[in-house]
Amino acid sequence: MHILDSFQKCVERLFFHKESTKWSKRATYWICNIILMLFLFLGGVILLGYEWTGGLHTEGTGFHLDGWFGGLDDTIPYVPEMAIFYIFVYYGILVFTMVYFAFFAYEKGIALGLALVIIGAIALVVFIVFPVSTNIYRASIVPRGPYNYWAGIMLQYFTIDSSFNDFPSLHSATVTAVAYVWYRYARLKRMKIRTFMAIFAVVAAIGVMLSTLFVKQHFIADVIAGFALAFVVSKLVFRKAWNQFEVKVDLIKYQLDQVQENQFKILEKWNISDANEFLEKSTEGKYPGSETDASDLKQLLAKEKELKLML
Repeated sequence: MHILDSFQKCVERLFFHKESTKWSKRATYWICNIILMLFLFLGGVILLGYEWTGGLHTEGTGFHLDGWFGGLDDTIPYVPEMAIFYIFVYYGILVFTMVYFAFFAYEKGIALGLALVIIGAIALVVFIVFPVSTNIYRASIVPRGPYNYWAGIMLQYFTIDSSFNDFPSLHSATVTAVAYVWYRYARLKRMKIRTFMAIFAVVAAIGVMLSTLFVKQHFIADVIAGFALAFVVSKLVFRKAWNQFEVKVDLIKYQLDQVQENQFKILEKWNISDANEFLEKSTEGKYPGSETDASDLKQLLAKEKELKLML
């Protein structure tokens, strides 16, 4: 965070006349997220790095991992319709997630950007030293031609995507990171939309990982390696970067437990279980001497409502 603070001062000197405001802080996070997600990950890793490593090796060469699981890869049929997940669902949820965490949940987006860049950098190194290729599958798929709409889309995809850069699967790795960020985000605050997005991201991630096998872009080992890489990197990065947010949530939960415990003690004292019923009877004078407890209970109920809104 010291680096981020120094960068914010630079942003303030350049654009905000050295004044520190909520907009200078917001602009700092926006710029950092753009650098990490757009320039380093999409530009550096995907467009430049991926293209470069894919062209280092001659088509028809490379390692084939179809025997790692006893030939199970060979039994998986080619299903071009899975391009729906492989191309459209994948790029849709990836772009949506990056935009959301870059510009809306921008303070939390730094962790996602860092995780994606680290995952991509590690993958590029592995692509160089361990070139895995799925050309053995393309050799039988391409001659079939565009026998339906989705087969045509996959054939076009094959023309722009090298058969290398397979282990680990970047598709599997990035959707794992995407699912992980939504999962952690949903844990920070209980909201239906966050829970929905976390569930949707997990389902989408599973669909994308399966699709890499059914469109014959990856071996099973590639998918497992991509998932493992992203899970470990994301867990380490988020543990460090999101610690301040999660500590705050833990504190709120602790305060909520204390408030609810104090409510219970008051109600137990008057041998009643319903707070509203107690307040009503206290107002009617049915519990002589309960005015102070009733006042305290009202404050505790208000505090409980406030804390729940913060979760």
